[in-house]
Amino acid sequence: MPRQKEEESPGLRPYEESVRRELRVLIAEKNLAQKTIAHALGQAGIRETAKGLSAKLNAGTFSAAYYLAIKDVIKAL
Repeated sequence: MPRQKEEESPGLRPYEESVRRELRVLIAEKNLAQKTIAHALGQAGIRETAKGLSAKLNAGTFSAAYYLAIKDVIKAL
């Protein structure tokens, strides 16, 4: 049976959840598809697929730069 990966910094989890929730609210407010956001990220020079974006949003783990880029792209759409 494979061992579950232990969280490296469990103290960050509340912050990861907060960021994930904030981005999901922004996406819902504009009724945007993840494919649309991924395309807009590409236009901004950030390579991302809808599937990759979904995985990152579900995990809530991404860099601060990525968070700011997604936020800017969503606001611009």
